[in-house]
Amino acid sequence: MGSSKEKNVARSPSWKGMLGDISARSYFESCQSIADFDYIAFLRFSESKQLTKDQCENQWDEALTHLTSNTHKGLQTKGASLKKRWQKKDHVDNANVFWSAVKRKRELDRGTLEVQVTVDEYWNKRIRNDYSSPAVQDPTTSLVLQQSTSSFASSALSALVPSPAHSIVASTAVVSSSEEDPSNGEPDMYRFRERFKSMKDSYKWKLPSGRYAENILFEIGRHIREQWYNMADKRAREAFSDEDWDAIRSRATAIEEPTLHPVVERYLCGFNLSGSSMKLDKLKAATFIDGMEGADLGPLGLAKEDQIRYELELVRKLMLDWWFLYRKESGPFTAGTLLSEAWWSSHCFSILGHLVDDINSCYAINGEKTGLESSRRKNRHRPEEPVKAIRKKIGTKSDVFIRTLGHTSRDWSVVESGHLWDSFGNKVIGESRIKVSRQLHDILFHRAQETAWNDMFINQAKVIGVVTGGSMLTRMDLVFGGGRYTTVLKGQGLFKMAETLNQFKLNLKVAKLLLQTRGLIINLMTLFNQCIEDNEAESDENEGQDYVNELIASSPSGEYGKE
Repeated sequence: MGSSKEKNVARSPSWKGMLGDISARSYFESCQSIADFDYIAFLRFSESKQLTKDQCENQWDEALTHLTSNTHKGLQTKGASLKKRWQKKDHVDNANVFWSAVKRKRELDRGTLEVQVTVDEYWNKRIRNDYSSPAVQDPTTSLVLQQSTSSFASSALSALVPSPAHSIVASTAVVSSSEEDPSNGEPDMYRFRERFKSMKDSYKWKLPSGRYAENILFEIGRHIREQWYNMADKRAREAFSDEDWDAIRSRATAIEEPTLHPVVERYLCGFNLSGSSMKLDKLKAATFIDGMEGADLGPLGLAKEDQIRYELELVRKLMLDWWFLYRKESGPFTAGTLLSEAWWSSHCFSILGHLVDDINSCYAINGEKTGLESSRRKNRHRPEEPVKAIRKKIGTKSDVFIRTLGHTSRDWSVVESGHLWDSFGNKVIGESRIKVSRQLHDILFHRAQETAWNDMFINQAKVIGVVTGGSMLTRMDLVFGGGRYTTVLKGQGLFKMAETLNQFKLNLKVAKLLLQTRGLIINLMTLFNQCIEDNEAESDENEGQDYVNELIASSPSGEYGKE
């Protein structure tokens, strides 16, 4: 027996109850082969060595024989269940089959705690990889550059280096620094290398220094065992020259913010309460003003008159909601954690659920729904598997999805909410930052696929996500770098609601950010539709394709980075 196997077995404190009064080490010394191991030890060995049928055919057969012939009733049940599934399986990972059998079966009345702890460790690792290891999920989107104006601290699932404001963060695809091949138990770096080798130089981001951003990030990923690399960190920052760094920062802000129509801008400025002694009364009175009265719409361009009217209504609704909050003697903006996530969503930022109500077939769907794009990524290989070989995986859940429904439903934006903004809490760091950026990445790449990697879409597309926590919110913008494999994520800073009406200018900034967010979502859908139309003008392959509505068109999608 190898020392690594002994270490795994000896780590167990005791197997009393299942194996009698015998220590783990003594039991190990009495074993003659892998087939003699207790199933817990075998599971741990399977997890550490990533056993598969192609690599360890004999060990699996011996283990099955051992389990089905064991005198312990619980082990017999486990073995029978596993053997039945094993006979039916085709392409399913053998380790996953084994773990699933243990997860579902609870016949053992003793030793259950040991089983649960081990299984929980495995599933925690699976969850971590789902959020932070794109290479395991995506064949070519191996490298991600990200910029954020907020600090990143330790995540519940993986350690991150705290970063100062206005930092650039890079996310590689794999959480591993080992370069061993899969047979040696560390497949992550092997897969990372294989994804990197499959990238074409013509689709990479060539920086001013002549180096490719993907190549630099690959080198960083080989030596730093983290999935998020703070580029303000000396180890990662030194990998880029000053001119390359300037290029990254420039790309993050290359796509300008949409400007509000002058009519909407004027109406919003009408809620400036500076210099007013009766601020509460002025706020309510301003909500009754008709923003279209005497307005010179001028050449609207893309901004149609009905869109302008709807945006004016959004501003009025938002201000009226806030008026109800500020008229309370004990305002909610000083209540801290006493108010729930649902309360803040429905009372303070309620227009997040109404941003796109005037767009045909487009809805802001709330209530912890699952994402379409993350589900599509997780199940992209399922059509190749035998029927019912594996279960369909659900998408990642979020509080609000901006989604079009129809022949082909699509997600366009995502919102995460919390009852309190804690820069070092799991909610903000783990769920909001890592989860939202991953979903924005899915949305951007899937839309690019459907446009057949149209150059105009790659250069101009921007996907946005909103994160709220109590009375605070921020926005994250994701764009492509200079190619197909790298994206840049830029945070817009932290916006805070005013505690009193004396600081109401802060609220006007929040309102403007929300209106610009709406504009970016519409711009993305319009750009997508235009690229689809341009592709059809160049080719008749999609002739007769059914459009969902005037903004959204369906089209086939291929692998990441492929035409």
